[in-house]
Amino acid sequence: MAAASHTFQNSSAVENSIYKSFADNPIYFLANLQELGDPRTRHYPVVMNPLFVFPLVALYIYFVKVSGPRWMKDRQPFRIDGILRKKFNQITHLHVIHHVMVTLNVWFWVLFAPEGQVAFSLALNSFVHVVMYTYYLLANMGPSMRKYLWWKKYLTTLQIVQFVIIVVHMSIPLFVDCGFPRYLIFLGVAQTLLVLALFLNFYKKSYIEPERQKEAPKVTAINGDAVNREHKKDM
Repeated sequence: MAAASHTFQNSSAVENSIYKSFADNPIYFLANLQELGDPRTRHYPVVMNPLFVFPLVALYIYFVKVSGPRWMKDRQPFRIDGILRKKFNQITHLHVIHHVMVTLNVWFWVLFAPEGQVAFSLALNSFVHVVMYTYYLLANMGPSMRKYLWWKKYLTTLQIVQFVIIVVHMSIPLFVDCGFPRYLIFLGVAQTLLVLALFLNFYKKSYIEPERQKEAPKVTAINGDAVNREHKKDM
């Protein structure tokens, strides 16, 4: 608690300073972003300079969306990463947005809020990733392991539940004032809701719609049999 009070005891003043700085001069705001960060972390390498993290993210997007597919267009797939293996169908909007947000979030939260309020979300997300990469490990052990991968659907469900829990946890300071800046709450909740919406859309397209497509021929066949029986009666 001492660390939190040290950082956020003047959170309202910090918020007002951030809003005013950005409104008055966005370029000056970005150039002096480091000074608005947490005094314990703002001098860390990489964290201290936004000119590192933003070009890194831009380079990643350019590689997975443009240069990577172009480079591998007429080449045999490698056996390492999604782009080099030519698994372009795996480079979905969800995939790219998630990786961009993770990179920017690590930089942002370490700079502005290295606190327990954020640590809970990171700990929960780390647990989910342990489960997720256990699934990937089994999936890469060959066809003999496929019978043990029936729980893929529930892995996605676990990820969705995770984001719901994070939204609830991030919202608590709105009702129980602990000095955590409100602008960070709104930012964290907004980002989590965005990812939650993307995962819900992924769940719908991956599990709900295929099930409906499987059921459609059965319904058609049943209805067709009923029509044939009625036709025979009429004859």
